[in-house]
Amino acid sequence: MAVIMDGNRRYGKKIYGEGGGGVGGGGMGDVIVDLPKNYLRGHYDGGLKLESFIRWCVAFRNERPPSQQLKFLTVYAFSTENYGRSRRELDALHAIFLRFTSALEEKAGELNLRVNVYSTDGLAGMPENVREAFKNLVNATSSNTGLNLNICAGYGGRMEILNAAKAIASEAVEDGWSRERIDGLKEEDFERYLEGGRENRSLPHRHNFLQGSPQAAPPPPPVPVDVVVRTSGECRISNFLIWQVAYSELFFLKKTWPEVKEEDFTRIVDEFESGRDRRFGL
Repeated sequence: MAVIMDGNRRYGKKIYGEGGGGVGGGGMGDVIVDLPKNYLRGHYDGGLKLESFIRWCVAFRNERPPSQQLKFLTVYAFSTENYGRSRRELDALHAIFLRFTSALEEKAGELNLRVNVYSTDGLAGMPENVREAFKNLVNATSSNTGLNLNICAGYGGRMEILNAAKAIASEAVEDGWSRERIDGLKEEDFERYLEGGRENRSLPHRHNFLQGSPQAAPPPPPVPVDVVVRTSGECRISNFLIWQVAYSELFFLKKTWPEVKEEDFTRIVDEFESGRDRRFGL
């Protein structure tokens, strides 16, 4: 399952207005950071909702036999386009990332949650302490064996495909690939060069620490995706997992991300399992 967590700002404006709203307590931990006190607090509430959503996914996974378990939850936390937002909003998002990563690190053991971070720019546009927080979260959870939480941050779907093409081209030049080998590439070969794949060694900008410590087995890339959920009533993919969602079932919710309830999650799962006829072009 993949989720585009949209509508946090709209929710914040509706609940807190443009200038008001306090921070208050929460379930995300006690990291000392400056959290927004205006409509940008909608992003913080979105972080709280993600924590709830993770718990729903873990509970659903634990209720199923191994062959029917939910293996991956992939969330769109921060796109490469989001770097263009105001400094005020970026500062608020960075503070929320710090709070969320610390709290999730504390709770990952209880949930048996393994966290992977996929970033087409290696989080190069984020502050050092945020990059370190993501790194620590990945390394701290690398030995867990339950649900894989894939966080896409500093991520763009088109750039992911371009990076894979660059990696293949670089390897072909370095290793002297024959025309027959190039022509024989299959889709499953290409997938190994996507973010999180094992064959993108030729890209010098790759930040492999985001895939866990050297001692940990690398996680598989988040492909394919069976279900994509987008909130806030927008009906588009927005450069998210362009390759992976080719045959995904799409669910668009009219409510904003912080407004999502467990019954929404249950309805999506029930409709996917019993109400969608997946023919894959056949």
